[in-house]
Amino acid sequence: MNILLGVDGSDYSLAAADMIASLPWPPNSAVKILSAVKLPFRPTAETRSLPESHYSQIETAMTEQANAAINMAQAQVNATNASRKAPLTITTGVIIGHPQEVILSQAEECGADLIALGSRGLGGFKRFLLGSVSGAVAARANCSVMIVRADEKRPIRNARLNILLAVDGSAGSDAAVNEIANRPWPEGAAVKVIAAAEPPQPPIAGSLILPGSFIQGWEKAIEDQARAAMEKASERLRASGQVSHVLSETIPGSARDVILDEAEKWGADLIVLGSRGLGGFDRLLLGSVSQAVASHAKCSVEIVR
Repeated sequence: MNILLGVDGSDYSLAAADMIASLPWPPNSAVKILSAVKLPFRPTAETRSLPESHYSQIETAMTEQANAAINMAQAQVNATNASRKAPLTITTGVIIGHPQEVILSQAEECGADLIALGSRGLGGFKRFLLGSVSGAVAARANCSVMIVRADEKRPIRNARLNILLAVDGSAGSDAAVNEIANRPWPEGAAVKVIAAAEPPQPPIAGSLILPGSFIQGWEKAIEDQARAAMEKASERLRASGQVSHVLSETIPGSARDVILDEAEKWGADLIVLGSRGLGGFDRLLLGSVSQAVASHAKCSVEIVR
């Protein structure tokens, strides 16, 4: 498995490094630790107010900061690497450019299966917004993206890992199920599979209102679909043997609200879901379930493609 870890020295990027360090990974996995240097705008000769040498000094200082961020992250990954049955191969890189463009291009270049990064960086918002590095990478990456938050209540190394898996029976949610089923997880890890049964909002054509029996049948069909998706995913995970505990539940309500509420109530460390569901988009858009969960969850989120 090829993992691209983006860091900038912030607490959030160090949390992402700690997540990579604390989770088991398949044999022959490799991690590239990457830091981007976004240089300040160089004004024209007519508007320049600082000597040219000052810009060179800024570039040197920012490159040193990027190298320091990489060294801290590498130390975290190395701390657990010696104890692994199959140690991770670690490479590093400092590249000049806008962080989101650097991360996306390097992910393509190294054939990344997963991009891991903090939910915000130096000077970022507590919840990332559309246009931020985390949001842009999650929206545009061609591989899975893990967004790690630094304010998780329970350190993963000191407690059972709780993974909340949201499914709906779509190809996207099947990919998320397979990702969990095919990856090793810490001993004692638990997965709770949930499927949201969202009440229908039937259209009204003029004064014509659909009969109650039709609405009841519609509701039952939605509940049956959610239950079938949940049962199929649960069986797949139990058969894989990769997690110690598999729980499951269908919950009425909108998918976004169900996932966020259940993650907080159950104490999830990580939410895993597909990049799109039934009738969804191939890329995250503002208002989509994946984007809403990634933006508002209080724990880490992995969006699987």
